[in-house]
This record gives sequence, structure tokens and C-alpha cells, in this order.
Amino acid sequence: MMRVGEITAEEVQFGEEIGNGAESTVYKAVWNGEDCAVRKPKITDSVAMLRYDAELALLKRLHHENVCGLLAYADRAPSYFCVFPLMSRGNLASLLHEERKTLPWKARLHLILQFAYGVRYLHEQANVVHKDLKSSNLLLDDKFHLRISDFGLAGDVNEVEGGKAAERLRNGSSRGLEGTRYKRVVGTLVTMAPEILKGAEPSRATDMYSFGVTINEIATGKVPFSDCFTEDVQMHTVLEQTFSKHALTKAISKDDLRPHIASDLAGCDDVPPSLSTLAQLCWDKDASKRPTIGRAITMLEDMWRSTVDIEGGRSEQKEGGGEPELDSVRKYVIDESMLIAAGVNLKEAPVLYDEKDIKKVKRARRHESDSGGGGAENGEGGEGEKKKSKVEQAANGESSSAETSRHGVASFSGSKGERLRAMRKITFASFDTAGRRGEDKMEDRLLTLARVGGHEAGESYLFAMMDGHGGESAAAFVKAMLEQEFVNAWERQDDPSHALRDAFVRMDEVYCDRVRQGYVKKPSGTTALAVYIEDGVLYIANAGDCRAVLCTADGGFKQLNNDHVAGNEKEREMIISNGGSVKKTDTWRVNGAIQITRSIGDEQHKPPLTAEPEVHTHKLTDNDDYLLLATDGVWDVMSAADVVKSLHSTVKEPYMCAKKIVMDAYQRGSDDNISMIVVFLKEKSTCERVY
Repeated sequence: MMRVGEITAEEVQFGEEIGNGAESTVYKAVWNGEDCAVRKPKITDSVAMLRYDAELALLKRLHHENVCGLLAYADRAPSYFCVFPLMSRGNLASLLHEERKTLPWKARLHLILQFAYGVRYLHEQANVVHKDLKSSNLLLDDKFHLRISDFGLAGDVNEVEGGKAAERLRNGSSRGLEGTRYKRVVGTLVTMAPEILKGAEPSRATDMYSFGVTINEIATGKVPFSDCFTEDVQMHTVLEQTFSKHALTKAISKDDLRPHIASDLAGCDDVPPSLSTLAQLCWDKDASKRPTIGRAITMLEDMWRSTVDIEGGRSEQKEGGGEPELDSVRKYVIDESMLIAAGVNLKEAPVLYDEKDIKKVKRARRHESDSGGGGAENGEGGEGEKKKSKVEQAANGESSSAETSRHGVASFSGSKGERLRAMRKITFASFDTAGRRGEDKMEDRLLTLARVGGHEAGESYLFAMMDGHGGESAAAFVKAMLEQEFVNAWERQDDPSHALRDAFVRMDEVYCDRVRQGYVKKPSGTTALAVYIEDGVLYIANAGDCRAVLCTADGGFKQLNNDHVAGNEKEREMIISNGGSVKKTDTWRVNGAIQITRSIGDEQHKPPLTAEPEVHTHKLTDNDDYLLLATDGVWDVMSAADVVKSLHSTVKEPYMCAKKIVMDAYQRGSDDNISMIVVFLKEKSTCERVY
């Protein structure tokens, strides 16, 4: 298939979706009369736009048989996509783990060599650091030719190793992909070098660490760290546990945990010790001691020659120690008969492979173990296999999705509500309805998180409520970006109050910039209320008219934030000082148009409106019982006393309380979207919850 430059969407016949990730969706398509893969980026903000522009510029200059090259692209609004060859066999992670079969060693080594040749091209000719080398980014065509893909995080060697990113960090710049320490921590945890986890810059050496983990995965057939278990005695109450992300990060960066090598595993007798040695050299904790890709290829080609000699073939000599690759590597073919003999399913695999897929594989393996299969194949006795199955069941049974694993909570969903329960004393839930406006007019968004910014579950919580107006895009944007922007801001200054304030302002800047550049089809605005809880302190940030109310054990209550509306005298003074006007018609309005004085979005009203929130703190006491957050769909028809009375009139369970308050507001005639978050700040006894 020939390469061309820019094309239009009309030139492509889009087919079925074959992959969906956090940053893009991949479709099977036909272009120029041939099958291809089209990847559409999910451009939700200016940072994503910059990332797409950078990746496209890089892809245009990559040309190698072991790199998934660009065929064509679209780079004009509203169509953004890249056209690639269709890699019909999917990715290497699927081949290694979904079928759980083992290819002959020579076939695995052939895949490793192709991988190495692609990395050598990137490092030595294209001057590119990939930053996310892993088996799911290695794609296979119908002849099992391997190509490296996904250059969304990649960067120029001179840029990342020359200190320019670090210089931008020192200068406090937010431009580009390296603007903060948080954004430098990019890639996939199981293949991420320890120095990256500590905040160092990516480099060719960090790529080599990922290379070592991945070639060990190819050799052993094991998902990295999937068979490693924590020895923390505190975890023994739930048998044993696989590492959480937080614990695994610490184990890799501080305790030098690495994947098991072939000699430690049953069924890997065909893997030569030299491969394990190379993997260990690549993941050395001292980056300066890791081999270059050229040295790694020398070792791999020696292994290949040994394999050819053992099979009775003729040894090859390569002139100059560099290109071209060994001729027998180029001519080697992984044919279907070999795969059939190994028991591999030959149907087309999905192009993308992510953590959710890995969890599906682990659950399938657990089911197989529980039903008696797999013990003989792994060289383990039946009793030992049963014990391992229980360990896997304890580890996997508590997180049935990426969402619950990430936040450490159990979720229960209804058609209109979401029920969330934290793992420790604080419990919480949310419920919302579009109300009389209809489902297609739902502009509210809710966010409830436990385990924020790398904390263990139950140590920190973030609750947020966004009441959109003029559309839902601003509220949806804030829900998607708040946690990331809060953590980013916290990296720059060790104060949650300042971090919340900076996060609100930053989200407003990015959203309004997107509006001005024409990326938002239906610009809108949103009020926002966020409450962060850590170490017994509430940090409340508010821009708009959502309210947070604290209820006490003696039946009292107090509002924790102020309403930012034009009817508030202090807010009117602020609007006038910002160059605006406030007039009273049916009610007080800014510039005769909008009632609120603070919001995120509303680009046409900035200034005099501002996104800077008011931030308050409250130290929790033993007398504090409940925290209630609600949009004006509740407060327009219910006073704080009414809401507290409604809460006390139902079962003391967060979900039931949230639902009861929302339904009471609806029955009182609320004609707005109605949203509610209820937080129990203390554990309730069974009797108290029922009665």
C-alpha cells in the first residue's frame, strides 16, 4: 500500500470498531482499495490536541519494516485520524496471554529480534524515545511480521535527553507534554523504569528497561508481575493479595522488584540463560549500566546463531556488526502449522489490549484452575494449584473493573443513580435525575473518588458536583479533568487549598482556549463544587451556586460555602471591579444575562465572570456526622433544614438517603436537573442504619 499525505474523511470507508483505548478509537476501514486501520484520537482538550500534533509530526518521518508506519492522515477540523496498515493478527499481548499457549523458542526469539530491530531504528536512526514499549504495542500482520506502534508519548532523543523538558519544568511552563513532574510519569506501570516512577526524564535507557521486561514476557509467556504477591502481613486477613498499583510502584522503585525470569518458572526450560541475563541487564536499577540496543542485538543474534547451529543450519557472519540483520532472521516464517501445533487460535485478534483485557485473562485462568485444569501443564500439584486459585480469587474478586480497582470502592448502579462505598469508615453515595427537563437535557455531572493522587483507598476522598448550563460540555470536561489537574497542581505546591484553586483556574483556561480555537461544538458553562478530605480536614472549593452542608450529631447543620450569584452584594462588587455590570430585572444578572458570578467555561462572559473559587477548610470533629452536596435543583425547592429532615426520615444508608432527598425535591416541583452526594463521615451501626 503506497504512502500519501493528507486525505479527507470522504476517501475512507469506515468499518467496525476493532479497538478502544483511553486516547483513541481504532476502526477497520478501506482506503485506496485496500484494508487498513484508522485510528481516531479522542481530542478532549488542548493538551490532547498538542499530543496529536506531536505524534503526527513524528509518524511522518518514521520508515522501517518493524515500525507501524503512517499511510495517510487527516489534520483539519473536525476530522482528525491516521491511516495505518491493517495488522490483522492483533497485538503480541493477545497472542501470548489470551490463548495461554507457548510458541517454539525459535519463533519467540524471532519476534524478540524483530522488536529489537525496530527499537534500534528508533534509537539510532530516527532519534526517538518511545516511552511506552510493551507487548500490547507490538502488532502482528497476517504473516506475523512485528511492528512497533503507538507513538503518542514518544519524543525526540535530543529533547528528552538534552534537558529541554527539565528546563521547561524549572521555568514552570505548562506547554507541551513535559510541563510538570506528574506528566513526566508516562507509560505503563509494569514496564516503567524505576527512575521514571521517581520523576526522572524518559531516555533511551528507560526504553531499554521496558525492552527488558517485554522480552522476558515474550520468553516466559507471563504478564509482568502477575505472579508476584505482596508479603505484607496486614494483607493476610484476605488470604494474600496481588500488588495494588500503589504497592507495586513502591516495590519497583524502592525495593527493586522485577518479574520472574525463565529459570524461576516451570515450562520455560527451552529459554537459554543468556536471554534471562540480557533481560536482567536491561532492567538494572542503575540506568547507566543498561546495555544499548546495539549491544542487546549482538547478544540476541548470538542466541539466534546458536539456535540455527543446534538445528543443523549454517552459521552466519555479519559484516560490521550493524545493519543488515541476519539473513536467516529475515527469511524465517512463523507459519500457521506451527501455531496450530501450539494450539493457538488463528482467528483475528483485537488491535488494542489493555488492563481490562488482562483482567479478563486472569479471571479465565482462575476459572480454569477452580475447575481442575491447568495444574499438569504448569508442573504443579493439585493441592498447590487449588491454593494458588484461592489467592487469585482473593486478588481478583475485589475489583471487577478498572474503575473499582483504581478507586478502591465497590459500585452499584441504577438507571438514574450510582452507589459507592469506601473501604473504611467514610461511606458515600450519589443519586441524580434529569427531572422534568428530560434525559436529553441532563447537564449535571458528579464525581466521587476514594484513593486520590496515589493514596491508598480510604486515606483521601474527592467529591465534586458540576451544574452545567447552556449545554453539558463544560460540566463533562470538568468531571474528566478535575482529578488530574488537582494532582498536577498539588505537585507544584504542597497545599490542597491552593491546589484546588489552581485546578479550577487551569480547567477554565484550557476549556475556554478550546472554545476560542473552535474545538467545542456547543460551548457552555458550569458551576463547580469540590470537597477534598484528608487527615480529618475538609477542603471546600466552590465557584457558583452548588452547596455543601455539614450535619452534626446533635441535629445541627451549617453551609460550608457561599452562593456566587449576582444577588450577593460582595459578588456584585467583584463583578463591577472586573469591569462588568449588574442589573436587576426579574432577578440580579451580570451584564443583564447570567445570574452566577463564578463558573468554569462561559467564555463569552470572561471577564467579568471568574473561575477562581472560594476555598474554605473545616477540621472534622467527633460531632460531625454527614456531608451533603447538592445542585440548585435541590436548593431551589428545599432549605437545608428540609434536606436534613429528609435525610433523617429514611434508612441511614448513603444511597437510600441520596435517592430520598432527590425524589423529595422532584415531588416539591423542582424543574431543574437534580443531583445529590451524601457522605457518612462516621460508621453507622446496623440498628441505626435500619431505623
